Amino acid sequence: MKIFLLILSMSCLIMSNSNAEDKSMYVGLKYSQINLDRSTIDGYDLDNFAPTDFNFYDVHVGYNIHSKIFVELGYVKSDKETKSGTQTVNSISITGTNVAQEFDGYRFGVGYKYKMNENFLIKGFSNLYVIDVTTSGSLVASSGSATATATLSGTNSETWIDAGLGLAYVVDKIEFGLSYSRAVGQMDQVDSANVISANISYKIN
Repeated sequence: MKIFLLILSMSCLIMSNSNAEDKSMYVGLKYSQINLDRSTIDGYDLDNFAPTDFNFYDVHVGYNIHSKIFVELGYVKSDKETKSGTQTVNSISITGTNVAQEFDGYRFGVGYKYKMNENFLIKGFSNLYVIDVTTSGSLVASSGSATATATLSGTNSETWIDAGLGLAYVVDKIEFGLSYSRAVGQMDQVDSANVISANISYKIN
């Protein structure tokens, strides 16, 4: 959170000194893939029981508050992913059956762009995600003839931040881009997260 707020504060400072011709608005669509490395708890790797790869879509509006600084607000929604798996630790087996997850929510982004030439840009950025994660499925713990079953059902809120780099190609008012980012800080029961994205945007004014 501190990194995101620092970048946002610097952006506001630069915005106060920017000229009107530096400012412009755009709309965009982003397709992303996120890979999660889930935590290990009491010897059980959660990667075995829950999805680790998600595709998600991001519809956003952006504003160039300076020739080098931009901010974005987007709505994100993932596909529903499902996984089943089993792991045994010290003679106790846990089996996850049809454990499904999906998420949707909002993204607040801020970034810096460096113009290499008339067509290519390098971008550094950070995003704050505020999402709801919906989970369903079941977990069964067994040891010998003893078993216990837990049903997974509900929605949890999650807030996390990523930071990354991107490369963009600009033609008139259209921009094509690719980017890579990593989660900054700890997510709930997730050790690390990587996001690869492709996007297209159109400059309105």
